[in-house]
Amino acid sequence: MVRSKLIPPAEREAFGYRVIAETREAFCVPTLGPIIEGHCLVFSRRSVLNLTLLDAVERKGYAEMVRAMAELVETAYGPSVVFEHGAVERGDRIGCGVDRAHLHVLPGVELSRVLAVLDTKHRRIGEWATFSEWLTSAPPADRPYILIGSTGDEVLMYEYCGPRESQCVRRIVASLVGRPDSWDWREAKDDHIMERTLETLRGAAVE
Repeated sequence: MVRSKLIPPAEREAFGYRVIAETREAFCVPTLGPIIEGHCLVFSRRSVLNLTLLDAVERKGYAEMVRAMAELVETAYGPSVVFEHGAVERGDRIGCGVDRAHLHVLPGVELSRVLAVLDTKHRRIGEWATFSEWLTSAPPADRPYILIGSTGDEVLMYEYCGPRESQCVRRIVASLVGRPDSWDWREAKDDHIMERTLETLRGAAVE
C-alpha cells in the first residue's frame, strides 16, 4: 500500500493511502463519494479555507499540481471541469463540510452545460484565461464564491445569489450526468468508483 511521505501523521488516516501525487504545496486524492470515475480533489498542503488565502509560493506550486493532475485526468478520462466552492468561514455549508481549500477535477461533463445552469442561479463576477492566471492575481476573498472552468481554458468566478446551497456545483453536475443522488459526497458511498480512480491515476502517474 502506497502512503504519503509528506502528509503529517495526524492527517494520514484521512488522506494517506489515497494520495495519487504530492508536492510541498499540494496533494491530490480521488474524492470520497465521487460523482463519476476520475473525480479527484487537489488539496492545499497548508490548511486554509480557500485558495485565495495561499501565499505567492504556495499559489505557484498549487497551480503546477493542478495543471499536472488535470492533464493526468484528461488523458485517462477525457476533458474535465475544475471547480471550487470557496468558503470564508469555518463550517459554512457551501464548503461541503471540509474546511480546507480544494479544487475538484471532474471529467465527463461539458463546462458550457454547467455554466448554463449556474447562470440561472448566481452572478458572474470575473473571467480569466486560465486557472493559473486567476490564482496568481486573486486577492484574498472576503465573501463566498464559486470558481469553475475547464482544464485547458477559461475560468470563471461567481458570487452567490439567494440561498447558499451546500455543494452547489456538485448538485448541478450530478444532475447533468444522470446521477442526481450522488451530489452529496457523504451519502454517495461509491468506494468501488473511488478505488478504480485511484488505481488508474496512480498507475498513470508513475508511468
